[in-house]
Amino acid sequence: MALLALTAIGCGDSGSNGDKGDAGGEIPTPSPVLPPDPGKAGKATLEGIDSNHNGVRDDVEIAIWKYAPNQNQEIEREAMFQYAKAVQRILIVVPSGDITKILEVERESAYLRNLELQQVMARKRKVIL
Repeated sequence: MALLALTAIGCGDSGSNGDKGDAGGEIPTPSPVLPPDPGKAGKATLEGIDSNHNGVRDDVEIAIWKYAPNQNQEIEREAMFQYAKAVQRILIVVPSGDITKILEVERESAYLRNLELQQVMARKRKVIL
């Protein structure tokens, strides 16, 4: 399900969350140097285009920054980048059938899911305190 949501974001379906980060006096983060929108060429294959070679499709990277542009969303944004990298690796490695690489990606994905959960919980504890 999360893979579909990530793919939908990357394919331009920003839904109603596109303006989420602009609400309520949040501190804007200095504008990142984003890759250019790959347009239709970025949607021609599952791998998409990653012009800055950071492991995240350019269209997904742009969508993440649009969804979480503010400084206080840094943890959430970083978790989305980590998840996007893991999903991207799965999309590329799994079709190859190389079981060793598949298991490596699965271990990495499990680690990232655990890390993301820890970061979200830490952030919630800060809000409560």
